[in-house]
Amino acid sequence: MSLADVFAKVRAEDRSAFIAYFPAGYPTVDDSIDRINAIVEA
Repeated sequence: MSLADVFAKVRAEDRSAFIAYFPAGYPTVDDSIDRINAIVEA
């Protein structure tokens, strides 16, 4: 599903969308990967 599709879907359902921003490699690459995986699984 594209980002445009996601926005269209939530707009049609009158909902909000949360887009997480992660600076890659901060504080370390491994920490970034762990945090991104955690948000995906949440």
